[in-house]
Amino acid sequence: MKRLADVAIALCCIGLASAIPSALIGQSPNTFHFKLVTEAPMYECDITGKTLSDKVVEAPVNSVFTTIGELKDSVIIRFWEWNDKEEDKQLTLNFMDTSKQEYRYFLLPKSHFNSGRVIPRYRTKPTFSAGTIVIPVKVRSSPFDFSTDITLGPSAGAKWRLSPYSDENFFNAMMGFGVTHITLDSLSTEGVIRQTSDRPALTLSFGGVFEFSNAQIGFFVGWDYISQNAQNQWIYQGKPWLSLGLGYAIISRSTEQVPGQAGKQ
Repeated sequence: MKRLADVAIALCCIGLASAIPSALIGQSPNTFHFKLVTEAPMYECDITGKTLSDKVVEAPVNSVFTTIGELKDSVIIRFWEWNDKEEDKQLTLNFMDTSKQEYRYFLLPKSHFNSGRVIPRYRTKPTFSAGTIVIPVKVRSSPFDFSTDITLGPSAGAKWRLSPYSDENFFNAMMGFGVTHITLDSLSTEGVIRQTSDRPALTLSFGGVFEFSNAQIGFFVGWDYISQNAQNQWIYQGKPWLSLGLGYAIISRSTEQVPGQAGKQ
């Protein structure tokens, strides 16, 4: 009966939050870079925003640009460089002449930023993540078993944005260690321990967490080591375990923002 109860508890925990970081700290970078999802009218200007021509220039759909400054009703932008196969756009939208030494700048209406015509393009380089890993459920093998020994400890790793146009979807690769209270009994020690008792163990773990808006799914693999195992003969000493879980709003993110770097179209 006790084994069935442990399995039931394990299944419930897996459905909630096993192996998910409870308080990861990852930067959510700001951006000065944007993408046009529709064509847009604009005027050529200098870097200070002074209009150079009254001629309306059409900003191409799906073009990416960097904001340089802003005026009362407009934003000063510079387009990312088109590749050499689109040299006509390089000369009309990127550079003043064939020497490619001086950039072109344009005025884009601020209203475009609030109408859905412009979407942010976020930084995609990995950032540092750190926090606390809580692992309430482990699946062990040789022999197969569900364990409800809770592991709590610090973790650190890297965080990647899954798309440059999403500020909600990420992947975190984590490495951590912690302390676990292992329950020893006759079954897990092959009869060496006859009365159930708890022992502290050092836990090492590696894994990842996918973030999709406020929902997360995580997976971890790790190893538990109890002290003086020669006396206890715990059968899972140093053997790998697996933990998988789902959750909502488990990873809290910082609002500190870091600008990315401009690139090519």
